[in-house]
Amino acid sequence: MGIGGAAVATVIAQAISVILSVIYIYIKEPILIPRKKHFRFDAKLYRELLGQGISMGLMIAIVLTGSLIFTIRNKWIWLFNHRWTHFGKKN
Repeated sequence: MGIGGAAVATVIAQAISVILSVIYIYIKEPILIPRKKHFRFDAKLYRELLGQGISMGLMIAIVLTGSLIFTIRNKWIWLFNHRWTHFGKKN
């Protein structure tokens, strides 16, 4: 069956795993099953989540901006050095 057979077997195995996991959760860990009350709007919770999300987003933006500046700076240094020192003569 080759690669196709392996792919089909993988999908079947994953489907069986999902079914058995759901059955296990329903029987052994019912606290993990979401209820209607878990989907109610809670302004305090959403305000807290938004604050955390904004702070994380800002942190990532600052880190990535620094990384971008560092990359551009190094590229310019490499271009300048390569142009003026390649084989000891100016190109």
